[in-house]
Amino acid sequence: MGGVHGNEPAGIHALKEVQRMLDYEPEMNSEFRFCGQVVGLIGNLRAVSIGERYIDVDLNRSWLSHHLDRALGDEDDFLLSEEKEMREILSTIDQHIDTYKPEKIYLLDIHTTSAKAGLFTIVSDDPESRRIGMDMHAPVILGMIQGIQGTLMKHFTDSYRGIPVVTATFEGGQHREPKSVSRSVSAIINFLRSASAVYPHDVESKHDDLLAADTAYLPRLAELIYSHKILPDDGFRMKPGYRNFQPIYSGEHLADTIDGPVLAQYDGLILMPLYQRKGTDGYYIIKELESRASI
Repeated sequence: MGGVHGNEPAGIHALKEVQRMLDYEPEMNSEFRFCGQVVGLIGNLRAVSIGERYIDVDLNRSWLSHHLDRALGDEDDFLLSEEKEMREILSTIDQHIDTYKPEKIYLLDIHTTSAKAGLFTIVSDDPESRRIGMDMHAPVILGMIQGIQGTLMKHFTDSYRGIPVVTATFEGGQHREPKSVSRSVSAIINFLRSASAVYPHDVESKHDDLLAADTAYLPRLAELIYSHKILPDDGFRMKPGYRNFQPIYSGEHLADTIDGPVLAQYDGLILMPLYQRKGTDGYYIIKELESRASI
């Protein structure tokens, strides 16, 4: 899944490139085999068409019972734009399930961030999700699926229609950074390998090398310790210059609102500081659990 946020095109470009690669691979490698069925979806078509994060509500915060009930029950005329998108996503997935009848589903949700160095993976509590996250060679952040409500990943975690589902989210870098596309391509390929959809000997080492090189200075494993929620009327403005994984210290002046300065609540590393017009999360604070130097 790419384009759940309409201002994050890298995942869409990556999905198209992987589809091209999969179509072309059998011509180059007669022994190539693909196990299963791969489906690439654009999450929020309406928002993508205008390059905005969302139209009415954040699609990646809206997979909650009241939105789902409306998406599956109301006429289109009464639905928010993102509720229509939810209905279309579920309908498309259901059609593929009915046709292919899978024994298991693997879901990778691809995103980018508004700040620099936004390269990491979010996993669920499922050991297989964590293993797959590690295989993508980007920092694995624990606790994010519990810390962010209403995400696509959380909705599909564990099972869907009685079918086991393994989920992960990959953040490929800054929104318009060209390398975010190539990183996302490598993440998708590694994801397919980890899910046994392609054989390891058919995956070029360049995909591991690219991700390993770009994350060499980042933690291997980290954990969410704080999430700073904001409202539209807060007038939230992040102070300029923060990067993902930058160390911060308790009491540090991170942002401003109409009520005054926002100070860091803990020592740690900042994640996803908000440098875009739309959003309900000002920033996150994580703590490193395992460095790459320790392995």
